[in-house]
Amino acid sequence: MSETSLERRKRWYHHFPEGSLEFLVATRVLGLVLLLSLLVVTDIQRPVVLSVLVGVLWCDYALALWWAIQTSLDLDLLAGRPAPTGKRWVLGSKALLPSIVVACAIAPWPSAYILIGRIVPSLARQGGVHSETYEGLSLVGYAAAAVLFLVFAAIAYRVLRRIGLARAPWTALLFVPGAHWFAMHRIAVGLHHRIEEKPADRAGAESPLTLAAAMALADVTWALCVIPWLALFVVAMVRGWPSVWLPFCGMLLAAVFAVADLAAIERVQRHFVQRVREH
Repeated sequence: MSETSLERRKRWYHHFPEGSLEFLVATRVLGLVLLLSLLVVTDIQRPVVLSVLVGVLWCDYALALWWAIQTSLDLDLLAGRPAPTGKRWVLGSKALLPSIVVACAIAPWPSAYILIGRIVPSLARQGGVHSETYEGLSLVGYAAAAVLFLVFAAIAYRVLRRIGLARAPWTALLFVPGAHWFAMHRIAVGLHHRIEEKPADRAGAESPLTLAAAMALADVTWALCVIPWLALFVVAMVRGWPSVWLPFCGMLLAAVFAVADLAAIERVQRHFVQRVREH
């Protein structure tokens, strides 16, 4: 890494020692608030809340992936390896393309539009909102989204491979909503191994067992907290929203996962910052 880039990175970490992970706190808190709001909103309002929740979760995903991209590129520069051609923001944008398609596909836009028609009766009378029309458009939209996802996933995979983040089969899971957190744990472990390439030359290095325990805790809480929520959303799509107690219990579990997941990734970030400062 050149002296100019190193100084710029040091100034960034002076104000934001956790990098983009600091902003993950805001997305996690906002996401939990939206989950809690599912307890009080009506069935008519719920599609709007879920659409906003999808947007917040996409921001959370984008911040985590951007952190991994930045860390990987900086490790290459620290090691003197040639950086991939192209600006960082361009590489990051290409890597995010599949997630944009997924977010647009799973958000309940048709139901939200129908809600607008109910709130604004004049719009519904003018034929601006019809559930049948949106159901037909949804089928076409899902088919187009599937094609776009496959194309963008291939582009994103090539970008991640150039950056050094393609760790099969975890890279494929990185494009799956919900499973991307599990894949990010594997990527974080790979980044930690690159940070500790020469542990003998570094004092106070993180114990591999400590990191393994943190990642194992994050994986267990992911299995206990995220998978039930995914099943709940599938049931809600087929049979309607269940009792309010299920979202309440799920919110508590999601809070545990949010803390464990962020704590595990922050361990990697702290040692990366230490290496940047020692360089």
